[in-house]
Amino acid sequence: MSTNPFNLHYVIPKVNLEPNSKIEVLELKVGILYIGTTDGWILQYGLVERLDEQGNQLLQANFIQSKNIGEKSKITFIHAAPVINTVLVVCSGNLHILNMSDLNPRSGTGQKLKGISACAVNLSNTDQFSLQFCIARKKQLTMYSLNDEKISAIRSKEVSEPVVNMCVDGDTVCAALPSRYIIVNLETGHLIDLFPIEENSPSLAITRIQEQEFLLAGPGNLGMFVTSAGTSVRPPIQWSTNLYRIVFSFPYIIGLSPESVVIYSVSDQKLKQGLSYPGGRTIGAFDGTILLAGSSQVSSLLPVPWQVQAENLLEKESVDDVLHLIDSVMSTPNLSQESLEKIRTIRQRSGFLCLSRGELSRASDMLMSGRTDVREILSLYPEMLSPSSSFVRQSPPLHNIPDISSVVPAHNEVSTHEFLLEYLLNLVEVEEYSPDHPEDVFTAIAKLLASNFPDRFPEFLRKENIVLHYEELVDFLQARGQLHFQALVHEKFQNMETAYKLWCSLLDQSQEDDIFPGPEFLARKLCDEGELLLWQFSEAVLTSDQRIGSLIFTNHKRSSEPDFVEKALHVLSNYKEARKLFLEDLVFEKNSQVEKHHTLLALMLIDSYEIHADAENLRKLILTSSQLNTQFLIDKLRDTSLLYERAILHGRLNQYDQALDILVNIMNDHALAIRFCDDIAAGKNKEEKERILFLLLSTYLHPAKEENKEDFLVKAVDLINTRAEDLNGKQVLSSLPDTWNIATILPAVKVFIREKVHTTNMIKLTKNLTKGENLNTRLTYVELTSEPIHVQSNNYCITCKKSFAGGVVARYPNGVIVHQNCIINKEICPVTGQVFKLSV
Repeated sequence: MSTNPFNLHYVIPKVNLEPNSKIEVLELKVGILYIGTTDGWILQYGLVERLDEQGNQLLQANFIQSKNIGEKSKITFIHAAPVINTVLVVCSGNLHILNMSDLNPRSGTGQKLKGISACAVNLSNTDQFSLQFCIARKKQLTMYSLNDEKISAIRSKEVSEPVVNMCVDGDTVCAALPSRYIIVNLETGHLIDLFPIEENSPSLAITRIQEQEFLLAGPGNLGMFVTSAGTSVRPPIQWSTNLYRIVFSFPYIIGLSPESVVIYSVSDQKLKQGLSYPGGRTIGAFDGTILLAGSSQVSSLLPVPWQVQAENLLEKESVDDVLHLIDSVMSTPNLSQESLEKIRTIRQRSGFLCLSRGELSRASDMLMSGRTDVREILSLYPEMLSPSSSFVRQSPPLHNIPDISSVVPAHNEVSTHEFLLEYLLNLVEVEEYSPDHPEDVFTAIAKLLASNFPDRFPEFLRKENIVLHYEELVDFLQARGQLHFQALVHEKFQNMETAYKLWCSLLDQSQEDDIFPGPEFLARKLCDEGELLLWQFSEAVLTSDQRIGSLIFTNHKRSSEPDFVEKALHVLSNYKEARKLFLEDLVFEKNSQVEKHHTLLALMLIDSYEIHADAENLRKLILTSSQLNTQFLIDKLRDTSLLYERAILHGRLNQYDQALDILVNIMNDHALAIRFCDDIAAGKNKEEKERILFLLLSTYLHPAKEENKEDFLVKAVDLINTRAEDLNGKQVLSSLPDTWNIATILPAVKVFIREKVHTTNMIKLTKNLTKGENLNTRLTYVELTSEPIHVQSNNYCITCKKSFAGGVVARYPNGVIVHQNCIINKEICPVTGQVFKLSV
């Protein structure tokens, strides 16, 4: 079957001409065909369109009249202007202006123009009631305007050689001279030389492509595109034969040679069709109708309907050609809805053709632009289309692909499943999450992600604006053992208990799914749930991992509420590690002030004190907690090796001597004793810190065991010298034995003296500053009280509104006077509200 864009049909198989006469030029306007001959005759025919038995368009000609313009003279140009009822004819170099109705000369058109070598009509004339045309006489180009009253010259331009052929667009004339092509602007007079013409060139054809762009028959059988600026925006076309006539009818360039007609596409510049037409003499494009003539016959190139061309191209699987065709069709204005639907179907079929060849990227673009029913694509993939779907493939079918397994992706293309996923995601984005058949689309995306891209499935499921086939997706995931994803789907549809039962079965390994993230995931989920699900399923996590299980309670949204805490402690009573971690969070992080929490935590830390971290936490708790039952804990620690912790508890009861006795005499740990003093004195005043360190010094100076005397003496000297700034120098020096050499504590003595001098100086400075401040205050008071108070007879108290006669008055610093008994606040003015503060 042919895929050619045109069919050749005879319009007038045999024109009745004089002997030796031939057709030279054609013109068609408003259904009237004009034929100009080599012997000066104009023949007029009426053309009508009709359809043959197969529905193909045909042109039928009916003879109207004929007229001889110049006997034995060649007619070289005809142009009809129906608006002004005029036909322009150039015969033997003379311009004839005729009436369209009877082909008789028009009257009142002025002088007759002679010596014309070329004539062309301005194709961009904006005045619909006049005709502009340009004629070439000798070496001059002149633009004329013709209306129904007169003809007048508008502008002219001299050129270097006679003009052989030309084409006019506005003020721009593209002309062929004997030696070269030129561009002339008649308004500005600017002239551009284009390129030379080969000697004995068979053609000097010029045709207009679009506004300010022309196509010329160039050297070397090239078709050269030229703009009015003398440049080219398209590459040249290489003709397959010598063309001496060229016309353009979008999107085709039709050329006539002595033996054939050739048709090229302007978009891809490829040869689309060649037709044998021996003896062809002229060709013309008239508002979409293409006529050509031999010596005595007239034929037409009737376009094959684009729908037929497209079907033929699709059968030959010429996807590129069919896309070029429909792109050309889409540029046609006012396409019918039926045509638009046909174009969509063609894009869809082209897309499936590309899909069958493994050209997945092109297939995606065409299927998307064709707005393909997504179910047509899903039906190619097993289990992607819902079993409950009532979809039936289009008839006639858009493709012959049995299923997607028959498609082998081309080189550098993605897999078929990636193709479908990208297509569906693009479709969703283009349709702004409201595609046709949304449940089918989103369910297919979920299936693809679960099967091929499991890491992306949870994120997709969290989207709020998706709709899914619930039961179908659950069955799909269950069949593949993807129980974690199945639970996520249950959660999506608020079937929480079923979801958590699945997760718990994965946690206790009664069922298996490698994708399940583990107890951390389940703990995070339960943190956001209500108490019913929390108490029901938390034990599964605690059984699996107590540390992670404790996070359910520490991070829960109600973890600071007393009722929740008590319930949590009860649930955790069988999980010691988790309970301990929960209590640590309550005490250390949430700063609980409940004595029970502190004491419970201390007892649990005592039980696990062998663990270094727990031992550190116990010390931290004992040091910082103000809610501990201290005496109770001392009794619990009495028979343990936690001597330092017991010493701290004694310190909390201000039993520093007992604490230091444990640290110094029992543990014999000087560094720990110093640390105890620092820890227990933290936050206390300087005097208390001095007292605690002095007790330690006294313990060294009066050892409980005689064998420790020398060792403790060394420690005492070291304590005095290293911590002199934290000791009371007077107290230390008065407690030293008379036998001590003062030189042994010389560093400390220097500190004591420096501290004493500093203290004395600061006392003196403070005393003098206080004295000065007191004097300033007294001066202020004197100034405020020495000023007399003038009370007039008509003055009254602002508070009680009564006269001051016989009463005691008081005055605020801002001058407001009231009865002394009416003073409400000495520091606030009752009128202005000004605040005064004066300390004497």
